[in-house]
Amino acid sequence: MENNVDFFDPKYIPASENIRCCTKFYICDSISGAYTSLSEPGACIIVNEQSKKLQFVPVDKNIPLVNENSELLKSCDGMLYNAANRYECIIFIELKSGANIRNWRSDAISQLLSTVAIFIDNHDASRYNKKLCYASNAAHHIIRTICQNELEDFAKNTNGFMLKIHYKVEV
Repeated sequence: MENNVDFFDPKYIPASENIRCCTKFYICDSISGAYTSLSEPGACIIVNEQSKKLQFVPVDKNIPLVNENSELLKSCDGMLYNAANRYECIIFIELKSGANIRNWRSDAISQLLSTVAIFIDNHDASRYNKKLCYASNAAHHIIRTICQNELEDFAKNTNGFMLKIHYKVEV
């Protein structure tokens, strides 16, 4: 079974998800899925110093991603892109919360990898100038070091996406 998924299909953008041109906003997580907020501190902060027209698309609990056996895959929480210039950047974000979550980093990376694999199967990732994946944990606002070979493996397995472990997403 083919898994044709258009991540940019307007049906996946909730009416509440307006294009954000502000210099700072948050991505929050809830039982029903991820969403953006201008004031509610979230699991990550988006820093948009150039006030680009950013569109957030919830992925988890919103875009059904399945494998070749029609089994639902674990996916990342959301995708962010420049609505005025779609190919300028694409950013996938996985949110974790809590200081005591064991293996949060490896779980986040796994979810990012499975989401990006489906994205690559359905979109020409080589068209994007900037391809990023963020694993963010609100309880860990500091930058996490990543081994060079881990970065290289991630980029190799995702057609050039760069992995970052950080609370602050800079666009």
